[in-house]
Amino acid sequence: MSETQRDARRRLEAVYENTMSLYAALKDTSFDLRRAEYKNNGVAAEPIDFICDIELKARRHLSPQQYPLWAVVLIDPEQYKYVPERIRQILGRVFEQNKLDMSGDYKKLYFMVKNQKLREELSPKEDLNGDESGASYTTD
Repeated sequence: MSETQRDARRRLEAVYENTMSLYAALKDTSFDLRRAEYKNNGVAAEPIDFICDIELKARRHLSPQQYPLWAVVLIDPEQYKYVPERIRQILGRVFEQNKLDMSGDYKKLYFMVKNQKLREELSPKEDLNGDESGASYTTD
């Protein structure tokens, strides 16, 4: 296998990783379903649209033998990391061709989820006593 083929396979797996990490993050959260509104020459991408696109693309492009190996992701989205390499490459190519990766049609969704996770990490958390972590100090 040549170096360019290895690089292409790594790139496809990276596309798969990024796309499926967003899928797992969105699948684990609850969201409100809203009616689509046409604004500024387009319709805003909603999380449910992304989830449906991922599941439909996988169903259409994987063989009947490959799909059950990927279908475990439908039950537990965090299992996307353990899907066989060949399936990751196939879906990486499909996701890239259909603009489902970070530079595609859902890029706003990627950044929305990323910013939400950063806010959650930076927000003070309460301990079991009701005190915010980092906010209470003890003096001797």
